[in-house]
Formats: sequence, C-alpha cells, structure tokens
Amino acid sequence: MNLTFKTTDLPINIPNPLITLINNELAQSDIKTHIKQANTVTLNFRDLTYSPESGGFHPVEIQLINHKEQQQWYFNYLTDFAYCGIGYPELEKELDFDIGLNIGMQSQLGEKPLAEYAQLFDLWVSNFISYHQMQVYQVSISLG
Repeated sequence: MNLTFKTTDLPINIPNPLITLINNELAQSDIKTHIKQANTVTLNFRDLTYSPESGGFHPVEIQLINHKEQQQWYFNYLTDFAYCGIGYPELEKELDFDIGLNIGMQSQLGEKPLAEYAQLFDLWVSNFISYHQMQVYQVSISLG
C-alpha cells in the first residue's frame, strides 16, 4: 500500500525518502486496511528511553490529511518535541513545521512563515530519517 502525497507548491521540500519511510510504516501497520477511509493519520515516533535526565531521541509526530476528492494525502504538520523546564520538565514543541497553516516554529525563536524554515526542515528531515534507520523509534499510528 502506497499513499499518494501532494508535495508540489509547498514552501518546504518533502523528500521522497520521507514519503517512503511513511509508506513503509503504514504498510507494516495493523490498521493498514482502514487508512484510505480515514480523514487523518497520525504517526508517533518515540524513543522509549528518552527522558529529561538521560536525553535520547526526541519524540516526533507527523499528521497526514486525506483529501479524498483529490485522491491525495497532504502533510498537515511535522512536530519535534523535547523536554523543557527546570525542576519538572515537560514535553513541549521544539520544532513545528505546520504545513496546514504555513507556519514554522522553533522554540525560543517563535513563529515565522514556513518558507523561512526550509533549510532547517531539510536538516531535520535528514536527521529524522537517519534516526529512523537506526531503529531508535517505536512507532504508533492512529486514525481520525
């Protein structure tokens, strides 16, 4: 099963290796037969050893939106979380590439038009794919 994605006319480049990674995860999923009827698909990538004390690989969430009339899927957002705070750290968005709203966000720098985060997005995707290849993540998928 391979989903077709709309990747043209976006302010950031969605590389084919990322699309392949997502399609592979969906194909291995227990819910693969229900995906095409879903309105959204949310993929969560978690390093189960990640903690404020010992660090690790940041949790990542990617949401896709099904545009059934166009028979295409759109990336809604790609978000990287990190523990922040002293004393009682909490998971917060560290990087957020919100394609649906055309806004990028980096903690401490705030929101800007997504195009201004294009280079950072390219670097982030490259790192994310490398971490995934190292098999550091446990992946869960939910449908909406």
